[in-house]
Amino acid sequence: MTERQPRPDSAPGERRQGERRTARSAVRVTLDATTLAGSLENVSETDLLFATRDGLRVEVELEEDGELQRVPGRLVRGEALGGGAFRWAVELER
Repeated sequence: MTERQPRPDSAPGERRQGERRTARSAVRVTLDATTLAGSLENVSETDLLFATRDGLRVEVELEEDGELQRVPGRLVRGEALGGGAFRWAVELER
């Protein structure tokens, strides 16, 4: 089930293109086999940060209103939540 939420147009740094709604259903995201090339910005013993113009292409399988959909997209942001969990943002190509 989804719940519509108004888009905060006045939020600074807002990059989202569409209206947001809360969703609580399963999703599966498959990454294409891709090599990323870019410029290293910083590095340590445990991680690194780099910039690239290459994108991570994905295919998203999600269920909305009881209907399974397959939508191509692009992974645009990742966030480590701790405890081995992550949150990912995908720009859909609908």
